Amino acid sequence: VDIGEVVREAMDSLGLLFREKGVALSGDIPAVGPFVLADRDRLTQVIINLLSNAVKFVPGGSGVVRVK
Repeated sequence: VDIGEVVREAMDSLGLLFREKGVALSGDIPAVGPFVLADRDRLTQVIINLLSNAVKFVPGGSGVVRVK
C-alpha cells in the first residue's frame, strides 16, 4: 500500500471538517511511497482517526495540523 496516497486521501476526506473549525491542515507527503504491507481500509481508518482527534484538540480559528 502506498501510505502517502492513503494519507492524502484521508486528508482530502476530512478537509471540510478542518475548514468548518477554521483549522489549517497541511501535509509534507511524498508524491509516491513509502510502501507498507498493510490492510488499506484499516490503515485509512487509523489515519482518519488520528486526524479527527487532532482537529478536536486544536484551537479553532487559528490552529494548524501538519502531517509529515
